[in-house]
This record gives sequence, structure tokens and C-alpha cells, in this order.
Amino acid sequence: MRKRSLSSKTRKRLTTFVAMLMRRTAACLPSFVAHTSSTRRILMTSATQNYDLKGIRIERIPSRDCVRRFKCGETSIDKWVSDKAFKHHDQDRSRVFCALKGESTAALGFYALSFSPILPTYLFGQHADRYQDGDAPFVYIEWLAVQRSIQSNGIGTVLLINALQRAYSVSRNVAIYGVALRALNDRTRAYYEGHGFVAREDSAFPLMILPIWTLRDLFEPRRG
Repeated sequence: MRKRSLSSKTRKRLTTFVAMLMRRTAACLPSFVAHTSSTRRILMTSATQNYDLKGIRIERIPSRDCVRRFKCGETSIDKWVSDKAFKHHDQDRSRVFCALKGESTAALGFYALSFSPILPTYLFGQHADRYQDGDAPFVYIEWLAVQRSIQSNGIGTVLLINALQRAYSVSRNVAIYGVALRALNDRTRAYYEGHGFVAREDSAFPLMILPIWTLRDLFEPRRG
């Protein structure tokens, strides 16, 4: 079966955006990303780029205080990050990473990762046949959000790239089918669709999947 891959138009947008992003924000990506030539393939977004991304770093959540005053405008996210983010990270229930800048310990944005088994019926084509004896393994993006006052400046995309790079790194050592998340609304669904995720159901909070072959398209050098 032919696997769905990135279109030539999407590849061009990926190349254009990451070339710009890597020039401006190399410091906010892990060193293993900054030195990988294939990371020049990440999507263009509608970010206004009024916020200076230089000097942003992405680290594990250092303390509760880091996100105590975090507000992205989505009540469910704001409540989870203030009440549970550090607790879940400390208990190894999630891995929470924050975007920080300069000497400040206040998070500009964050994302949370875990593993999740997903029913084979959500997979592409006939891939469900591979998992007749159980669910398919995914790296799951539980939450990803940016401080409301600095949204639409590219920070969310920097966080997403970082999360996908970590998922790709995992995939080289542990088998996964891809990366999954649930969109909170039509706006976030459109955002993730623009970054290669595919909605696998029609619902208020659709499950969205970025398959492993798309991760490889993004982060592995192209052959030939």
C-alpha cells in the first residue's frame, strides 16, 4: 500500500519556513536538531513574527512557579497547567517542556508528552491488520499552548517542532505508529492540519494523527 507523504507544495513551505526559523531560533532547539540538515522541512504558518524569538530555550518544566500565572485563553488548558503540569511531570505521568527566555523562569509556552495506545480503527488504510492483537503505540501531545499575550508570533510552531523532534528521536529506539493529539476546536484543527496532522474522526475534539512516515519525511535526510 502506498503511504501518504508530504506534497511538493507542503515540502516547499516546510523548507521556506524552517530555513527562516533555523536562522532566527537555533538557540531554542536542542543541539541535535540544530545540527540536522533535514530539519529544514517544517511548515509555514500565519505567525506575525513581531516577538523576538532569539534566545528562547526549551527545557523540562523547572518548578510549579514556571506556569503558575500561565494564561493561554483556554480554560481547560490554563487549569491543567497551573494545577497539574508540574505534578504530572514529577510523577512521570507526562513530560512537560516549557519555552523560556533570558533569565525569566515564567513559561512563554509549553507542551506535554506521553505515550498512548490508540485503537487500530483510527489507522490509515489496512494498517489496522498489523495490530489485531492490540492497540497501536503513539507519542501523544497532551497539551500545547502559548501565553495569550504573545500568541501568533511563532512560539507555538517552535514548540511543535521541538515536540515532533523528540517524538522522532523516540521512534529511532522504540516503535511507534506516529504522533497523536486531539484538537480543541476548528481553529486548532486547521492549525494542526496545516502541519501535516490528519483528523481521523468527525467530532467536537477530533483525534489527529501524524504518521511515522511523515516524521521521517521531516527529519531524515532525503536520499538520492
